[in-house]
Amino acid sequence: MSYRDKDTVTTVTFSPTNPHLLLSASEDNTVQQWGSDGYQIGSPIAGSHVAFSPDGTQFVSCKGRTVTIRNTDSRITTVEFNLAKKAKCCHFSPNGRFIAAASATTKSIIYLWDITGTDPYLFQIFNGHTDHILSLVFLSSHILVSTSKDESIKFWQISIPSVDPIAPDSEPPSPTPAPIRSVSIQAKDSLAFSIDSEGVVKIWDILTGCCKETHTTQARNIGYGDIHLISNRLAVVWSGRNEEKIHIWDTKDGTLQPIYHTGQNTLGLRITEDGSRIL
Repeated sequence: MSYRDKDTVTTVTFSPTNPHLLLSASEDNTVQQWGSDGYQIGSPIAGSHVAFSPDGTQFVSCKGRTVTIRNTDSRITTVEFNLAKKAKCCHFSPNGRFIAAASATTKSIIYLWDITGTDPYLFQIFNGHTDHILSLVFLSSHILVSTSKDESIKFWQISIPSVDPIAPDSEPPSPTPAPIRSVSIQAKDSLAFSIDSEGVVKIWDILTGCCKETHTTQARNIGYGDIHLISNRLAVVWSGRNEEKIHIWDTKDGTLQPIYHTGQNTLGLRITEDGSRIL
């Protein structure tokens, strides 16, 4: 089944409660509602990004500075508020209390609005990225994750003061961090792993957004990689850009393990759940 839009589609999202209903947003600044039979439902509405509420009864869209929440069935506007700058990447929190939206500016700011009352209000602001924000996603009702063109991923704590390591404008700028090359999630242990181009591996607590451990490896010029924690043993695999070999490193003895030659460029790497194999 195919769905036709007038311009490049930037967002597609299924209803969390109705598998036969989906929404799309495209570069012509319209939001379309579709049935699983491929037919458009109703007329397009203005918007550059769209997301369903957790119960599927509402959806949120962005148009310019305006963020609008509508009833899914009637499309009647239930909540509307404005950001200081053009909005993008709007998203509902899992408990339906908050709307997160990023400003479409070079130094992007994330705004968190509380929509539970009759008069929505700005609850919290997150400021730290140095380039356009590409995506927003809630890991829980208390943790928001953002990715950016500044090659960083940030975990934000909701409801407590958010402290970001980037220094205020009044202080000397901090050293530029190395670009993040790979991020892995180990959901069952509430952990996230990141590795940068300098080979620094960080273990993050998904629930708090805090860095638990930092390890320096011999990884350099990473093209693809994966990280996994097996019985308190951290395993890291990576291949360099345009390399025909796979490097393996773990914290058991802190040394580089044998290098496996693949005979062709590696375009993706994954460690199996038990840590016994590399795909």
